[in-house]
Amino acid sequence: MNNILMDNVINIINESKSLVLEVKNNLIINIFNENDIKMDINIIQHNNSILKINYLSINKEDSNVLINVLIKGNNNKCDINYHVISENGFSKSKVSVKANKNTFGNVITENLKGLKEGGNILIEPILEIDTNEVEASHFVTIGTYDEESLLYLNSLGIKENDAKKLLKKSFMLSIFDDNFKKEVNYE
Repeated sequence: MNNILMDNVINIINESKSLVLEVKNNLIINIFNENDIKMDINIIQHNNSILKINYLSINKEDSNVLINVLIKGNNNKCDINYHVISENGFSKSKVSVKANKNTFGNVITENLKGLKEGGNILIEPILEIDTNEVEASHFVTIGTYDEESLLYLNSLGIKENDAKKLLKKSFMLSIFDDNFKKEVNYE
């Protein structure tokens, strides 16, 4: 297990692997994967830490993503932004956060979104809260392109294919900061 002892940013681009970390301060994890087949992320949060996971996966075949966060300490913030685009195949994702008993002052947010472009998506959000002293919320949205947005862009003279590309890029990159967007350089 890797110990993260200071403010850190981990950027992962087009790598499928297992990631096991202990967070004792602040950590941002940015992940961009095209055709991500398998990814396992397991993180333990201790006291007074901020964890932010920004994950985008574009899948052209079957994939399986597992994100597990265990909050063992107090006064932590856990913010997970997970976006998946399924072009083909079946994209299965499980995002789980557990706050242990007798912990307090923790804030947990799961914001999970899927865009179907020909494939299928299953996103399983799990919040396991063993304490009353926590703020927790999770959101899951799975869908296709917004017809009103497509019509609006068409009314501006943008062809449907180009409008879909524009909406897809916006969906994809909205979770990353400018530095990581430059590193990804996705067109």
